[in-house]
Amino acid sequence: MIKNFRQQWLEAFWQAGQNKRIPPALKDRLIRKLDMLNSAKEIKDLAAPPSNHLHPLHGDREGQ
Repeated sequence: MIKNFRQQWLEAFWQAGQNKRIPPALKDRLIRKLDMLNSAKEIKDLAAPPSNHLHPLHGDREGQ
């Protein structure tokens, strides 16, 4: 589930579905990705599409 956004323009896009920063060709793809993030209950829910390249972190965030 999406709890917060670091970028204000991305949050505005999520709420309104439009933003001048988003190229029209990427709009649908970004909506799908945000929907996947929002509907995920666990981290393993994001591993389904291979294009996500989900992997364990290293360094000070090891194990996450």
